[in-house]
Amino acid sequence: MNRYLINKKVMCFLLSIVFFLVVVSFIEGANDSKVFALSEEQSLQKVYSNATLSDKFSSERVLVVMKEGADLKNAFNEIEYSSVDDISAVNIKKVANSKDSSVKDFRQVLSVELKDKGKQNVLDAIEELEQLDEVYYAGPDYVISVASTMPDDSYIEEQWAIDKIELPEVWDTLTSANTVIVGIMDTGIDGDHSDLTNRINVSLCRDFTSGEEVVTGTPDDPHGHGTHVAGIIGAEADNGIGVSGVCWDVQLVSLRVFDKRGYGYSSSVVKAINFANEQNIPILNLSGRWYSYASEYNVALDTAIKNYFGLFVCAAGNEGKNNDTVEVYPANIDSPNLISVAASDINDERWYELYEKSSNYGKTTVDLFAPGAGIYSTLPNNRYGTSSGTSMAAPYVAGVAALLLSYNPKLTAVELKESIMNSVDVIDVGWNNSTNLASVCVSGGRLNAYKALQYVQHEHSYTKKYVYVNNNRHNAYCSCGDFKWESHTVGGKTIIIGGQRYANCVFCNHSINLSSGSGQLITSIGSTTGESCDGIIYITSVEELEKYLATVKPELNQFPTNNSGQHFEKYEEVLACFNDEFFEKYSLITAV
Repeated sequence: MNRYLINKKVMCFLLSIVFFLVVVSFIEGANDSKVFALSEEQSLQKVYSNATLSDKFSSERVLVVMKEGADLKNAFNEIEYSSVDDISAVNIKKVANSKDSSVKDFRQVLSVELKDKGKQNVLDAIEELEQLDEVYYAGPDYVISVASTMPDDSYIEEQWAIDKIELPEVWDTLTSANTVIVGIMDTGIDGDHSDLTNRINVSLCRDFTSGEEVVTGTPDDPHGHGTHVAGIIGAEADNGIGVSGVCWDVQLVSLRVFDKRGYGYSSSVVKAINFANEQNIPILNLSGRWYSYASEYNVALDTAIKNYFGLFVCAAGNEGKNNDTVEVYPANIDSPNLISVAASDINDERWYELYEKSSNYGKTTVDLFAPGAGIYSTLPNNRYGTSSGTSMAAPYVAGVAALLLSYNPKLTAVELKESIMNSVDVIDVGWNNSTNLASVCVSGGRLNAYKALQYVQHEHSYTKKYVYVNNNRHNAYCSCGDFKWESHTVGGKTIIIGGQRYANCVFCNHSINLSSGSGQLITSIGSTTGESCDGIIYITSVEELEKYLATVKPELNQFPTNNSGQHFEKYEEVLACFNDEFFEKYSLITAV
């Protein structure tokens, strides 16, 4: 009995040890998975700076983009710095609650002010910061400039662009956007101009050119560029003087980022975007650009724009370049809330004066054209004049966006862009491919305000007219000509022919091969799975296939498909494809 008790105690002791080891193993396994996840995060590819002393950038600070979720505002022990400024302090709740599925994961952007000034010290600090695992990018605060062809002192009495984009038809029903705020990131606005003074929201105007956010009160414009842009968007209309803006009544906000020479820093632009986020300014216009001679020029601004919840309208540039091959920022930033605008002339051709004085373009990088040649608008000191360039084209788009948002305040930035892009006048004329708008921009055309409003007013009803179909999705058309892509919804019966599984989309009736090359079930087609089918028909021989085809022959053109994904059109085509050789080859494969 005693020996039995001893053995029992030993057994309990051994079981306790085994249980302890299992628990420890489980905990270590969990920890290992965490370590692996961290290593995977740390292994994300960094963006390294290629800056040199010959580049134009601030000698006082470094811009740092943190990895997703990282926050090291006070942890830069590797360098001598005087301050760290979070210039991307976006309300993270906005990120989490955004209705746009396209919103990117939030990344913090910091401006690190160095104690020791000098361009070489900036480059040295960048090299040190790049060693930190939590840093996604560290680079200079590059100098940027306005994309402007300034007034040429000629004077015109009419605004030809108004009729060109069919604004009078819009104004028949909609002139005011007084509930909409448009931020103009530029050289400022002459707040005392008779055609602008009643349209400026003075309480929100700021100056970021010093590197700090400065409340300006009534803004000024020592350069003139920003005042010209402001007049295009919202000069007071129907007041007997001057010009008419796209919006007769709108709230204009001066967010000054360029100095009196028309130059500024990208950090100023980032701060202005952040301010717009904080103040819920839904539309921003930046008629400025700079060129990238190193791949990282866009990183800080790219992050800021993707963190912004409004529509970001920008100029494509005025050097006659193809933006598909020459990187121009911010126009080339690929973000669903950014719209890049080129300039067209009165003949609906690309604005072109000289090679170095003409609109940039790009089949994949420039979204659309808008009037930008000989544009008549406001200038400082109650003057008016003409100017040409993509700087003038962008505010036409911003103004139309404000009208659309006034009509429907629930539109998101992505929806605003979609409405403008899908309603252009397609222009397929021009004396060569570089002036033919259809061949040099994404939308293939020029802004049309009236069509954009009609697009927003229209309640789309997508019918079952499926013109384009592939193995993953189909498109549904509205009577207005608009269409959207939808994933197939697999339903009905599944037919298995020689181990290959097929089923139909319940909407377009397209037959879908649900098996991989080895006969394994593909887990999903678009957003649906083959498991929703209500039955399975196994066919393992030509004889069984003939019997089956006899029951579905009237619908044979819908089911199944051949190896190229094309529907069979004849009974004989099916038998020719799924012949004895086929069944002999696949008869041993088990469908799963």
